[in-house]
Amino acid sequence: MNTKAHLILLIALAATLFLVNLGGYDLWPPDEPRFAQVAREMVQTGDYLVPRVNGLPYKEKPPLLFWAQAMLAAPFGDVTEVPARLPSALAGIVTVLLTYVLVSKLYDKRTAFWSALILATTQRFWWQARFGQIDMLLTACLTAAFLFFWLWHMDRRDRYLVGFYLSIAAGVYAKGPPALIFPILMALTFLWKRKEDRKQLHLVLGLSVVVLLIAAWLVPARMAVSVETASETSGSIASNLFRQTIGRFFLGVSHANPPWYYILNLPVDLLPWSLFLPWVVPWVWKRRKSSQEMRFLLSWILPAFVFFSACIGKRALYLLPLYPAFAAVLARSVLNLVDGDRERWRRWTGVAWGCVLILLGVAPWTLLLTEYADSWSNSLIALSLFALLSGGYSLWTMRRGDSRALAWQIAVQSSALLLCVAVVGFPLLNSHKSARAFCEPLRRLSRAEVRYDLYSVGFSREEYIYYAEHFHETVPNGPLQVEGMQHLDAFEQAAFQSKVLRTIQKAVEDVALKSISSVSDEDIQRLQAVLEGSMPADPEGEKTIRNFETAITALLDDLLRAMDGDTPTFIITQERDWRWVLALCPSARDLPVVKDENVGSRHVLLIADPTARRLMSESS
Repeated sequence: MNTKAHLILLIALAATLFLVNLGGYDLWPPDEPRFAQVAREMVQTGDYLVPRVNGLPYKEKPPLLFWAQAMLAAPFGDVTEVPARLPSALAGIVTVLLTYVLVSKLYDKRTAFWSALILATTQRFWWQARFGQIDMLLTACLTAAFLFFWLWHMDRRDRYLVGFYLSIAAGVYAKGPPALIFPILMALTFLWKRKEDRKQLHLVLGLSVVVLLIAAWLVPARMAVSVETASETSGSIASNLFRQTIGRFFLGVSHANPPWYYILNLPVDLLPWSLFLPWVVPWVWKRRKSSQEMRFLLSWILPAFVFFSACIGKRALYLLPLYPAFAAVLARSVLNLVDGDRERWRRWTGVAWGCVLILLGVAPWTLLLTEYADSWSNSLIALSLFALLSGGYSLWTMRRGDSRALAWQIAVQSSALLLCVAVVGFPLLNSHKSARAFCEPLRRLSRAEVRYDLYSVGFSREEYIYYAEHFHETVPNGPLQVEGMQHLDAFEQAAFQSKVLRTIQKAVEDVALKSISSVSDEDIQRLQAVLEGSMPADPEGEKTIRNFETAITALLDDLLRAMDGDTPTFIITQERDWRWVLALCPSARDLPVVKDENVGSRHVLLIADPTARRLMSESS
């Protein structure tokens, strides 16, 4: 096939895999509803400079994804599931095409086609292309950067260098400083012994331009946040930069995992093509110095892999910008395998693929033995039978010795399986992942423009804001003024109070209650007794915790008094949080629990005052 035919086929395949049923399931926490809510508030307020969520400035991420979601939401009138995910899907398609172009420059059109095909059908890449998160947008930007770098390396034209740094800047607009890690590590590794080449790359000048381009948005955005002074704004930027880079990656602020995390998870994320790894790894090792093309791909992969493995904070999606390089290396080695005389290697890989399909086909039947048996359906049976028949066919073809077409067989079967999961599997998972059903009574009131107050006690999650279509006030909202803690700074107070709150939660979570909706005097006494028994032995520690309990009890009393007012008031809380609320404020048991459901892994309650409960009944 020629280049035009390759591109048409790749666009058709990627569009099918990434776009079919894109709006057929709700936005899943934690990231999708949060990012969609930020974009929604941009559309509603017309403020595209300062990202906001729950009406407050959102400083965690740069704005590129939110801008894209808001722009694509215009035809829909709101940031619904499709415009929330469309930037990722389109970025996935673009990355597939950029991979084809890049690998065609490195090797040949056949290798380029297989690189793009492998990339589109890799499990993790496909997953991220269907969800409204930032990392696929980042991957598209950085794949463009690596393409420009290679073009510059082969033909030292300044326009390629400009494209390289503009692509990096776009990546920083997508995800911030982490976007700098991949291209810097690659460039320094690839040009390690080439001092003159490093000079021509103008790395310091180029990165300075990147910083200036980011400052063009960041400085006005931070200056526009509230009425902070210049020094406070600088502190805000420094604090947020610390948390999102040093804190996240090196201190394990979130997603702390061991050094071997990626070694264990990457084979799963690269399925089905990771089945070729026993062949690929030694094949690549023998050719690691064979050409500058292979050295470029390994310079793309290995330094970043080592860097992120050394970081404490780890998520599978952090390595997504490496996937185009993974795909190129896999394509190069897999084509060598299928073209050669290694029949035994091909046959055993085909057998492994057949076994994986059979296991996937058997897996849905195990639902009947779990608490999720009600998820069983005819469509799930069809998905199971497809996987079982595909696995049986793979084993049969390997037994016949027909292994030359193994790569095509895996590509076709995995594409069909991924499409089935998108059409059948995700909608089935939806009821266990989405907060839409839980929030529906609140959303009806919001759309009817009924005025009510909404609080979230003990936790704050954006999916409840998004699907209720109503802001909520979090209780407690930041560190409390606690006697005896004035010597600690705000960060230390927040950390200490969060630790105490977790201790209180854990103390009461195993207390047996007949019903969280109908709590007796005996239940309250047991909760209070367990809470009393959780106090530390040292008097100073007990005093500090007592002071914290006094402060938070006063806050809860204010909330309960607010629920005696004229405005209908709701509370969203986890069952585990409502237990300590009851222990500290026994009068809270008089408030009716109007919804009591599992939302994902959380047991969530919706609590209403009498006026709010009556409104719910009238609107249902």
